[in-house]
Amino acid sequence: MRDQLTLAVHVNGKLRGTIEVAADLSREQIEHLALAEPNTAKFLQGLQIHKVIIVPGKRVNIVAA
Repeated sequence: MRDQLTLAVHVNGKLRGTIEVAADLSREQIEHLALAEPNTAKFLQGLQIHKVIIVPGKRVNIVAA
C-alpha cells in the first residue's frame, strides 16, 4: 500500500489544485488540507462552501456559491 496519495481538488467541478496527503489521514484532515491549498483558497474567496465531497484516493470536490 502506498504511503502518500495525490488528490485532485475541484471547485464547482473544475480542477483548481492538487494535494499530497498521507494514505491514513482522516476525512476532516483531508478537507482542511484541500481548503488550505493556495490556488483552491483563491477560487473560494467570497464564496460560501455548501458541501465537500471526498472520493477516497482520487479527489476532493468542493461545492460553493
